[in-house]
Amino acid sequence: MEKINLNKYISREKEKKLLAEYLCDWHNLDDSLKKGIFIYGNAGGGKSQFVINVLKELNYDAIKYDACDIRSSSIIEEMTKSNMSVNNIMSCFNKVDKKTVIIMDEINGMNNGDKGGINSLIKLIRPKKTKKQKKEKRCSNPIICIGDNRFDKKIKELTKVCNTIEIHNPSNNELSNLVMENMSDLQETVQHQILNYVDGNLNRLSQIVSIYFNDKSILTDQFFDITYQNNNINNSETKIITKKLLEKSYELKEHVQVMNETERTSVGLLWHENIIDRIDYLDKKVSIPFYLEQLNNIRFSDYIDRITFQHQIWQFNEMSSLIKTFKNANLYHKFKNNVKLKKVETDIRFTKVLTKYSTEYNNMLFIQKMCQQLSLDKFDAIAFFINLQRELEPPEVISYLENYDISKLDINRINKYIEKYTNQYSNNDKDLVIEDEIIEEPMECDE
Repeated sequence: MEKINLNKYISREKEKKLLAEYLCDWHNLDDSLKKGIFIYGNAGGGKSQFVINVLKELNYDAIKYDACDIRSSSIIEEMTKSNMSVNNIMSCFNKVDKKTVIIMDEINGMNNGDKGGINSLIKLIRPKKTKKQKKEKRCSNPIICIGDNRFDKKIKELTKVCNTIEIHNPSNNELSNLVMENMSDLQETVQHQILNYVDGNLNRLSQIVSIYFNDKSILTDQFFDITYQNNNINNSETKIITKKLLEKSYELKEHVQVMNETERTSVGLLWHENIIDRIDYLDKKVSIPFYLEQLNNIRFSDYIDRITFQHQIWQFNEMSSLIKTFKNANLYHKFKNNVKLKKVETDIRFTKVLTKYSTEYNNMLFIQKMCQQLSLDKFDAIAFFINLQRELEPPEVISYLENYDISKLDINRINKYIEKYTNQYSNNDKDLVIEDEIIEEPMECDE
């Protein structure tokens, strides 16, 4: 893409001016005002390259974090004034004042699994308005977050504490001018195929430009026909595999041919969720023993997954998948032949409710943190919180636990955990009112 000047064809002067103003005013703004910058738009809109180009023009250095980097809470907390300089040290040797900007690319990826990283990022970026917030650590450099248009709960919280800029994908007219001027020697039908394939996505355009300058003879109508066929194989591939397993019996040695490594986890979840539909109409005396056998295999596989994640023994992944999918599928087809199951035509559904080990792991880390702050073991810490709720009013609890650096959010979270198991506070009217706090995900407690 370096051979084509995109700025000539894609007009983003308004967004560029807005970003430049935010960056120039950043060091002069009061901490009680919004200082974070959130840039969002559809995938392939060129958001990351847009930010990098603007920073180059303004003579800023960029420290970039993306999905390939670790962005845990401990890493985010290192971005404070005490750990990071405002200026690039190397620029001092050239007597040039070159400021540094932190880019958090692919921000939506931080919202998967452990949410400690994104919570710490929100806490670092947010305006410091209350007395407690003014005591929080600050970052000495502007932070630019880059994400797509999928705004779930945590991303919405992040946008509320940031100045937002939307980057629109290039229009068909802009891309049409680019293709016709730079690839004028291609047939008109091929040019139209390129525009249909790119569809405003600059990542796809980059691929086409690379092919064009290396070997333009590849770009034919037949090439795009094959490309469209490959693009039709999308996320539904795991659903197709699950449907095949339900309809046909496979041998264990065919495991590698039926599904690749990246699809194993999803297929296991889909099998767990959809097998019940195939036996739902049967007499419960027949279906329940079979279903319990299926669940026992899934449960055993989940324990293997747990050991895999704890000790990073990724070789266990294949064994887990074989038990969860192929063994269960084999049992299902034997059962189907014995009871003569009728054919059930239902769509494969996926509700994403099977969270497995990650929730339990997050709960464990949270309770360990509470125990360390209170210098108590797990049982004493839970008894301590139960006793506080019985003896004190919510404002008194908050005031007392501030000495241990435990927030209102943490108090509510531990109370939800206790309520899950003891039902102590299900009718309690003393719920704490949370203001100016990061709202944590509802706590789920795995057995």
